[in-house]
Amino acid sequence: MTALSGRAAGDDVYVAALRINGVCHYLRMSSDAGLVPLWTAPAAEQKTCGARQAVTASALYGSDPAKEG
Repeated sequence: MTALSGRAAGDDVYVAALRINGVCHYLRMSSDAGLVPLWTAPAAEQKTCGARQAVTASALYGSDPAKEG
């Protein structure tokens, strides 16, 4: 891992953008859903790889469907 950027994304949710082997990934963590696996950031966000983009993406991709009923 070469870079890490993170921030709170609402009640009890934290998101992070991580650059691993040159590729940007996003991670979403919360106390109720636990750790959701990494997912690759979209191509348009690979260069910036920031927490702001991770927050936006977490609302779309950062949940575990198995735990949402």
